Order: sequence, then C-alpha cells, then structure tokens
Amino acid sequence: MEHPEKEIKISGNCPTSSVGIILVLFILLVIILSVFIQPSAATDDPQPGALSTVTFTIKNNSSYAFELVSQTRSGCVTAAPSIINANGGSASIGVKKSFPNIYHCETYWAILDQTGNAVSEITIRLETNGKLFGSNTFDIVNFDTPLRFSINGTTVTFTNS
Repeated sequence: MEHPEKEIKISGNCPTSSVGIILVLFILLVIILSVFIQPSAATDDPQPGALSTVTFTIKNNSSYAFELVSQTRSGCVTAAPSIINANGGSASIGVKKSFPNIYHCETYWAILDQTGNAVSEITIRLETNGKLFGSNTFDIVNFDTPLRFSINGTTVTFTNS
C-alpha cells in the first residue's frame, strides 16, 4: 500500500527585515555614543551635564581652620574657598569628568590653630577617572598634622587626632 506524499511547508510567524535590524543597531549606537562622548570645549571651561563634573566635599569637624595656599586649575571646575572654618566648616569643589580622561585638582592648605597661626600643612588631591569603570578618589598627603580623616565616596571628613 502506497502512502500519498504530502507537501509540508513550514514558515515562521515573524518575517525578518534587514532594514529593521539596521535601524535597531543605529539607535543603539546613538544611545551608546551619547552616554560616553562629551562635546569638546576649551580645557578650562566647565562642561555641563551629569557625566562631566564630580563634586568633592571637604568637611572640617576639627578645631583647626584650613586656609587655602594654592590650587591647580588643570581639572578644577570650581575654585576652593579661601578658608574652611573649624568645627563644622565645609567646602565643595567640582572636578571635570569625561570619558576616557583622568582629571586632577590639587589643593594645598595651611592648618591654623585657634590663634590663626599655621601649625601644619596638607595637600588634598581630587581625581576623576572617566574610564568606563573608573572611580573618583581623594589622595591626601598629610605632613605630621594634628588631624585624622575618613573618606566616604567623594566626601572626606577631618577630625582632631
């Protein structure tokens, strides 16, 4: 007994379109580029945008005031104040951040006692790393100061030793 041959045709429910695939890839490319590439500007101009500036905070809970001696301008967006008061004073300093650059902002401070005399000095270096998994860090050079510090993210807090 012979079985009649039947023709079976299998077709997918979703026809693919090369134009659709190209459109999706183009949209993904635009999104990725807009996240990682910042518009170019002069090196000392502040650049607006969530990915272009990191704010570092210096809190002074010690009994010593900090007086600004100097500040480099290579990565600094905002100027440090001339003084950070003792017992709760603070300062916020903005530093550039853009993919894939690393920016530094160094501040040099004289540590003043209650009578206004310099008893020590400290260097606080703020760094942003614009690489994909780069971090924002403090580097503190402490020259035999009467202080100790703790770092939490982009905030450093100073207290008496």
